[in-house]
Amino acid sequence: MTLPPVVFGSAGTLTYDVSGTVTLYTGGALEGVLITYEPVVPPLKSPVSPLSKKVSRSNSRDIILTDENGFYTIPDLENGTYTVTPSFTGYFFNPISAEVTVSDDDVTDVDFTAIDETTGGTGGSTVPGGATTPIPVEPIIIGGTIIEPEVVITTPTGGSVDVEISVAATPTNPGAPNTDLSFNLNLTGDTAGLTFSFELDYTGLSPVPQYIYWWDGSTWIVPANVVWTPPTVSFDIEFPPGGGARDGGGEVVLGDDDPLPVTLSSFTATPNVENQNISIDWTTQSESNMRGYHVYRSQGSFTQAQDISGLIAAQNNPFEYNYNYIDTEAEIEINYNYWLHSYDYDNSMMTWGPMSAMIEEIPVPVLPDATVLKGNHPNPFNPTTIISFDVKANEEAQLIIYNMKGQIVEKETFLPKVNGYEYIWNADNLSSGVYFYKLQSNSYRKIKKMLLIK
Repeated sequence: MTLPPVVFGSAGTLTYDVSGTVTLYTGGALEGVLITYEPVVPPLKSPVSPLSKKVSRSNSRDIILTDENGFYTIPDLENGTYTVTPSFTGYFFNPISAEVTVSDDDVTDVDFTAIDETTGGTGGSTVPGGATTPIPVEPIIIGGTIIEPEVVITTPTGGSVDVEISVAATPTNPGAPNTDLSFNLNLTGDTAGLTFSFELDYTGLSPVPQYIYWWDGSTWIVPANVVWTPPTVSFDIEFPPGGGARDGGGEVVLGDDDPLPVTLSSFTATPNVENQNISIDWTTQSESNMRGYHVYRSQGSFTQAQDISGLIAAQNNPFEYNYNYIDTEAEIEINYNYWLHSYDYDNSMMTWGPMSAMIEEIPVPVLPDATVLKGNHPNPFNPTTIISFDVKANEEAQLIIYNMKGQIVEKETFLPKVNGYEYIWNADNLSSGVYFYKLQSNSYRKIKKMLLIK
């Protein structure tokens, strides 16, 4: 049989374990002959002198392993079916093993791919904006099974995004569900406020997953628009808005048995400046066997947090349900961190957070310290213009508009007002020409002119 070349990054011993009856050219039959040789690094691409290892049985002769243009040949096998399992320190092979059939002078080919264990489950690419791009990921071996993942990303219109992917059996973020496969998706580029579509290929994973969760940076939630088409699952992620360009990403986990008594789709903390409180809101997609929730608050870490809500009874609703707690004890200009604790009747707990919020101080309204006529815009105008002016505290002022003959066409009195006035004057019923406008009070008097063109 012939074995294709295998590429290795360092010296070591490659073993092909041939299970079955192997007949040497002397005619002696042996069971389970193990053939070992030292590979050449970098990979051998030209004929060399044969390498050999002696089989440790008394009736054996040397087995010659010949290199033929990069293919290694195990000679003198009698007709039959054999299982070939290669191994090399620091690598795994895809497939893990393969059956070959020897018939007279013919033999089926065996095609193995050597995968460095340090790169298994990784991939990456630059994804252009407004495109659908598949990103191959190196196979990974989990529980003796090879998984061949792939990620397809559909990006919104915009700049390109650099994507790095790592796949593992164990999740990296806390409180993860009972996970069969974890995808870490790291996007470098402008993701702020944008929605990206993903399709994950989990070929080889068994049993087939039934649930999916995304770690949004503070909690595990079900992503939007989930569609299962085994062996793939597609979904959307909308990254939070931010000032300017912002990287995005997160961890996505798949599993076949949803272990969570509660599934959260959102958890937020929102300050209300007018009412001087902070609203804690969370939405569940489903609940079962739940006792309830506690809201914790701290100005630092969770170890310093205090229960501020007491037990909030769960509704155990199989559908979406919205919860709310108002923190009326929060002080202004202090940044608070909030956590949500869930408790079920089996005494198990889950934690989400932290979410941060701060009540900003309401600015004290300040009246203008002087009465002043600023001007109008546009000028010339047709038929409306905006006249800007301030009236200071403890004073009232009159705005008077005249035509060229000195006749008053508009007159109105104004009291002091925070941020002043932007008075819209409509001259629709007047003819074209120059008009004068005057602001006067006990302490101030100013006249300006404007031009109406129809």
